[in-house]
Amino acid sequence: MNNVIEISDDSIDGDDLSNKCFTQKSVTNALDAICIDSNSDDNETSLVRGELSHRFSLSDFPEVDFGHEVERNEDTQGGVDAYKGTQNIESYSNSPFKNDIKSNDKNSIELSSEDDYESEVVKAPITYPKITSNLSSDESDDSEPKYEKGRGKKKEPKSKKVNEEKKRKQEEKQQERQRKQEESARQKALKQLNSKNKLSTDPEHCIKLMEINYDHEIMSSDFFIDFLQTIAESKIKHSVQSQIIPSSITWKRTEEQNYLNDSNEVCTKSITIDECQTIIVWNCREAVKQVYENNFLNTVKKIKCLLPKKKITLVIYKIEDYFKYSKNLKDAAMHEQILGTDKQKKRKVDKNNYSEYPKISRKKFEEILVDIQVTYGVNTRIIESQSDIALLIYQYTKSIALLPSKKEKRQDSSSVDWYVNSDNRDTVKVDKDGNGLKRLWQQQLGQFSLVSLETSESIASIYKSPCQLMEAYNNCTPAEGEGLLKDIPIRRAAGPLTSIRKVGPELSRKVYAMFTSKDGEAFLHE
Repeated sequence: MNNVIEISDDSIDGDDLSNKCFTQKSVTNALDAICIDSNSDDNETSLVRGELSHRFSLSDFPEVDFGHEVERNEDTQGGVDAYKGTQNIESYSNSPFKNDIKSNDKNSIELSSEDDYESEVVKAPITYPKITSNLSSDESDDSEPKYEKGRGKKKEPKSKKVNEEKKRKQEEKQQERQRKQEESARQKALKQLNSKNKLSTDPEHCIKLMEINYDHEIMSSDFFIDFLQTIAESKIKHSVQSQIIPSSITWKRTEEQNYLNDSNEVCTKSITIDECQTIIVWNCREAVKQVYENNFLNTVKKIKCLLPKKKITLVIYKIEDYFKYSKNLKDAAMHEQILGTDKQKKRKVDKNNYSEYPKISRKKFEEILVDIQVTYGVNTRIIESQSDIALLIYQYTKSIALLPSKKEKRQDSSSVDWYVNSDNRDTVKVDKDGNGLKRLWQQQLGQFSLVSLETSESIASIYKSPCQLMEAYNNCTPAEGEGLLKDIPIRRAAGPLTSIRKVGPELSRKVYAMFTSKDGEAFLHE
């Protein structure tokens, strides 16, 4: 017998068919609409929905526990009593209803519906026809994702989770390794940066960063050759530049700023800075002329207005020879008056033509130098030899080069309340075995005024350490403590004829106040 299954449009909802997920009611309505065509020669069952024909197998349906008996539909043609079945055994084995059939009687199936249909038991051997379908997807059932019961989440294989966990751990290890490498590279770069910053305080390196700029008139001076030799030995850069003030010298510094970039590389940025120091060189003729014409102060004032931010040093070159020549003229005139013209000595040859210079006094010249220093803050230096003026320029260059490091040290020392530079003087070395502690104790006692080495040795011979002296002070009254050391004898030298004196009450009282006073601002002499 061939079975034809016809399902009307009202029996199954279109969404249920497209999603291949039927509800209990929709499947029941579909079973009610089953009709068997006995005249058909085909052994296949067709499911017709509307005008479209789809072929599918019952294995496409998920297992549904109906929990009720399937009623017989009396309206179907032929009044079907049972499904005969020796055929389609494979369909029965894959049927989603086989569990429900096994739970009931072998030869009966209870049919029921939610509508008011009469139910009766159809006793017959049950077989299910083979139903083909064209609704199967391109992928096989084994490749379809499995879902947990009662949840819509996909089950992930354990091997996939393990692989993801291993991959995550490997990524974490790689990130940790990379972080350590970056940290190591940064520490190494910081060491290089510190070494470069320390190099900036080295005097020889600082001088190499300086540049001397001098005016064209300096090149015509007689000390220029000595000046070039001095700066060449020190490897100082120099250049000729036209200056605002003639015969002047200025300085430029190349400041290096070291830093780390994003790649942990030490980079250096150079900045050129104009220093505020200026040296102006006047020869003897220029200085004498300014003093004689009473223009010295006005000229210095104009220079100060042109260079308001500069610290000016005025160098007077070879003016002492002029004053010596003037003094010799006065002495010669005096001798002429006393000895007469017949016995006068021969005058020395005037190589520098000082006789052509105006006459000024040393006193007036020195008063003007003091006046410009007090009024305008201009320093003056009197230089006579060529080597001295070359050495002066070198000394200024070195001082300007070390100025930043000196300021930094001064700021560090000003942040404390004691004289830091004295901490490394007259120090006593103490090793791990304690050698040197006695000498250190004597050095501490020697800090008191008028305490000689013999006095400190005498006190240290009785009280071996500060702890012993403090213990003695704790075991006596204040009056006894102030006089504890006054009777200790002091031997100035060895031998029977040497005199012996005592520590005395004044030093004993100071030592007691030093070790027992709780007021750090108290004076020892009070």
